[in-house]
Amino acid sequence: MKHTFYVPPDRIQNQKVDFSQEQIRKIKKVLRLKEDSLVRVCDGMGGVYSVLAVNGGIKDYKKHNKDKKVYVKLYLGVSKLPSFEFALQKAVEIGVDEIIPVLSKNSVVKIQDFNKKNSRFNKIALSAFCQCKRVFLPIIKGIESINEINPQSDLNIVAFEGEENLYLKTLLEDSKNCKTISILTGPEGGLDINEIKMLKNNKFIPVKLTNNILRSETAVIFTLASIYFFFGE
Repeated sequence: MKHTFYVPPDRIQNQKVDFSQEQIRKIKKVLRLKEDSLVRVCDGMGGVYSVLAVNGGIKDYKKHNKDKKVYVKLYLGVSKLPSFEFALQKAVEIGVDEIIPVLSKNSVVKIQDFNKKNSRFNKIALSAFCQCKRVFLPIIKGIESINEINPQSDLNIVAFEGEENLYLKTLLEDSKNCKTISILTGPEGGLDINEIKMLKNNKFIPVKLTNNILRSETAVIFTLASIYFFFGE
């Protein structure tokens, strides 16, 4: 099945999937699927359905269990919207479990402008979720100020180009038994030194990613890919 759709559990009942009007238009007008065509439907909670595209009848069902070795929460620094949207998309594709947008000193986007884009951000995340064939939908929370962050993970990491001694690789090698990780990446221009000091007092560990200076969206990809590679996800 080439095509995947996300449908929440409350719209899957009595052996039938209730597609949204937008999804029905895509099935009929864009994809031009036939009555006997099958599509893949995910409920975001581990349920995967084989469904008749036109009438929504369920032909097969499989329930997946969460078996990830580590739960990853991304505090994503709010950058210019094209960069932020790209980072959001790639974070979902790579496999992050939770995303929290973070406003910091060098964020150039105003919070009121950012909040107007929430529906667009959710569409980007859902599209990436379907494209990469994940079965558990990541949690996307509302924007927070960097001063409001209260990490609860076993390991809390902040990517900081000014760190001179500790590399991400070294920290991960020393943290093999952790089950939950929080990552904070900054916007364009990085994080202010006073923000780093505050984060250190709040259980975050600054790490250097590489000797190269990375764009904000590249730092997200680099950090997440490194973590999932290290933990064998």
